[in-house]
Amino acid sequence: MVQELTIEPHNIRYRLAHWVTPQQEPITARLPDSLNNRYFGPQLISYILYQYHHRQTTQPLLLEQLREWGIDISSPKELRLPRVIEKLRILEGLYRKLNSPRP
Repeated sequence: MVQELTIEPHNIRYRLAHWVTPQQEPITARLPDSLNNRYFGPQLISYILYQYHHRQTTQPLLLEQLREWGIDISSPKELRLPRVIEKLRILEGLYRKLNSPRP
C-alpha cells in the first residue's frame, strides 16, 4: 500500500440564478448560510485554525505557506484569526457549560 497526500487549491465558483417576478421585482438566489460572507471553505478554515492554535504557527508563516500552495490571500486581515479564535473559545465555553454535570 502506498499513501499520498495532495495539497492544492480548489476554487469553487458559485453561479447564482437571477429571476424577475411578474411584478418586475428582481430575485437572486442565495449561497448556503455556511458559505455566506466567507472567503474560504470549512476545510481550509479548520486547517488554518489547527496550525495556528495547536501547532503554534504564526500568522506570517501561515500566510507564506498558503500563498506557496496557491491560496489567494492578499492580507492577514482576510484570515481574521483573532475573531475566529475568540468565537471558538466562546463555543467551547458553551459546550462545556452544556455538558457539565448538573447538581
